[in-house]
Amino acid sequence: MRRNRNASVLPPSGAVPTFMAAGFVIFVIVLLALSPSLDPIAVITGHGFDVEVPKITGLTQTQALLTLEHIRLRGDVRFVYSSTVARGLVISQSPRPRGQLRRGSIELVAVSRGPDRVSVPALTGEPISQARRDLRRLGLLVRSKKNNDETVPKGSVVSQSPAPGTVVSGGQLVQVVVSSGPIIRTVPNTGGMALEGALYTIGRAGLALGTVSQADNPTVPADAVISTDPVQGALVARDTPVNVVVSNGPPPVAVPNLVGGQQTNAASQLAALGLVAGEVSSFGQPSDPQDGLILDQNPVAGTLLRPGQVVTLTVRRAALATTTTTAPGAPPAVPGPGG
Repeated sequence: MRRNRNASVLPPSGAVPTFMAAGFVIFVIVLLALSPSLDPIAVITGHGFDVEVPKITGLTQTQALLTLEHIRLRGDVRFVYSSTVARGLVISQSPRPRGQLRRGSIELVAVSRGPDRVSVPALTGEPISQARRDLRRLGLLVRSKKNNDETVPKGSVVSQSPAPGTVVSGGQLVQVVVSSGPIIRTVPNTGGMALEGALYTIGRAGLALGTVSQADNPTVPADAVISTDPVQGALVARDTPVNVVVSNGPPPVAVPNLVGGQQTNAASQLAALGLVAGEVSSFGQPSDPQDGLILDQNPVAGTLLRPGQVVTLTVRRAALATTTTTAPGAPPAVPGPGG
């Protein structure tokens, strides 16, 4: 009987499961070899090549790089000055420890150069923003506090410590005092003062005299201060101008027409207006019927005068009567004896 040469030769029925089992074992071994965590699921999900970032801060540069190399990470070293971490030790790392990185990724490593020696710059008069930039550029820290100052502009450096030119280590703290501007002033009370006194009082308060204007006021004497702007008690900065209003006294009044009236009535009218009656006498005959009559006035009616000013009245006055005295006669002669 002849065999068919084209007939396939099948393995024994028990060989197929054995072959498949061997293939599966080989596949699992490959997955475990690819996964540092020995987790084949990690390989299947795409995380089989991730490693956990170790903590390397505080290690020497060499120790840190060997630690990273051991888990197939690469270290990128940067050198920075530090006054707190010894030279050659790792100050910081990025990404941080316990993060996940793909094998072959780069870990940034900052290694200390040790303290830097720098000269503290002059900061007085600089705006605080510029002073901060100057110090940070030199690797120095800055701490600021505010204080009032009469001469240094607000926001600029008044003083510093250490002094300019002092050689310090990098990372050292520099303290600065920043001006918050002049002390706030209170506008003083100058009401009722003469202008000269008000000017002195305003200047002594650290303020400046602004504009001076005048206004009528029936209660404030002439040439005395009525009010200020800003008002008394207002809080203002140094050298703020204070505007002053000075009194002209009561408002002017019109002089009445007094000609033809009696001097006593005219004086009462003028007094009621706050004016003063002056008199010039014009003498007439004795027992003149026009005695006390106002013949003229200066200034004329309608003129505006301020209270306290004088209106001169020309008043008719009767002349004083003159009397003749007769000298007594000589006494009669006394007859002599035998007369």
